[in-house]
Amino acid sequence: MLLTLLAVPLATPAGAVTDLALSKTASADSSQSGRGPSLANDGDTATRWCAADGSTGHWWQVDLGSAATLSGTEVRWEFARNYRSQVSVSADGVTWTRVADRTASTATAQVQSDAFTATARYVRITVTGLAASTWTSIADFKVFGADTGTPPGPAPDPALRARCTGTSPITCHLDVSPGEYDVTVVLGDASALGATTPCW
Repeated sequence: MLLTLLAVPLATPAGAVTDLALSKTASADSSQSGRGPSLANDGDTATRWCAADGSTGHWWQVDLGSAATLSGTEVRWEFARNYRSQVSVSADGVTWTRVADRTASTATAQVQSDAFTATARYVRITVTGLAASTWTSIADFKVFGADTGTPPGPAPDPALRARCTGTSPITCHLDVSPGEYDVTVVLGDASALGATTPCW
């Protein structure tokens, strides 16, 4: 007899590091037409936010939705040129604390990362210097931190896991009175099967 079960998706492990800024509400002090703030954290490096002119002092920020434990940021500029900037964080969007400063940087890497530890809801990057003929333009901005998620499920039963094969779907051979059954689990994986909840 073959039973096909729909298993409950596994919980996100607590403390997983993730991009907290992805698709969150973004804003800026100005924007070029068709290059709005949301294009800097939409997960697509082919799109970008661009300031309305070539002046320094322009800023872009993201609202993470709630306070989070942060571990750093990563910015992908439009070009591999010398962009000088500062990163600041805030709990309320009013009072800001600087956590990274590249004002004196001579780096020309297109992607630049800064590591720091902070707890904040808002993250802002402000451009303090630009290479000649360059405007402030960000293709992607990530904010890294600990996503508390939901507690992981219970540890899988080693005896049950040993009787399962495959990855997606997983097939488990079980001896259940009055006969033997092949159970197909369509979500999860063999190492975490015990964290799923099939319904008979």
